[in-house]
Amino acid sequence: MTRQRLKYLLGYIIFPSLIVLAGIGFGVYAYYTQMAILKHGVETEGTVLRYQEKRDKFNNISSYKPEVEFEDADGRKYMVTLSCTEPISVGQKFPVLYLPSHPQTAFWAKSRGLTQQSGRYIVLIFVLFAGFPIWNIYIYRKSTFSDDPQ
Repeated sequence: MTRQRLKYLLGYIIFPSLIVLAGIGFGVYAYYTQMAILKHGVETEGTVLRYQEKRDKFNNISSYKPEVEFEDADGRKYMVTLSCTEPISVGQKFPVLYLPSHPQTAFWAKSRGLTQQSGRYIVLIFVLFAGFPIWNIYIYRKSTFSDDPQ
């Protein structure tokens, strides 16, 4: 195998394939985590302790990352950082959905529909990107095994 073919294989086939597989794995993990929360999650009330506001410069939309404290069914307190797009204030209370077996895994209960879909979208995007390394494998094999004498 020539050095040029090895660089081509690594740069255009193997590395992109690994990135796509990692992305699909992350999407599947996110999807099943969210499904577990929706199926087995417990809803409680959380209180915003502080938050960060981030404004997207491209489309001028604000997003918020509140640090929320909540109590589980046994009375233990937990603090998690959530994401939301609605304006919030310190001391504000809102519903939090968490897993009793892993209370640090929580999300804002009002975002159920969006959260349920996001894992599916992540997987779909990476499956679409999988076409790039597959196309490169096709081109590589076509050029390697072509009938044309070189």
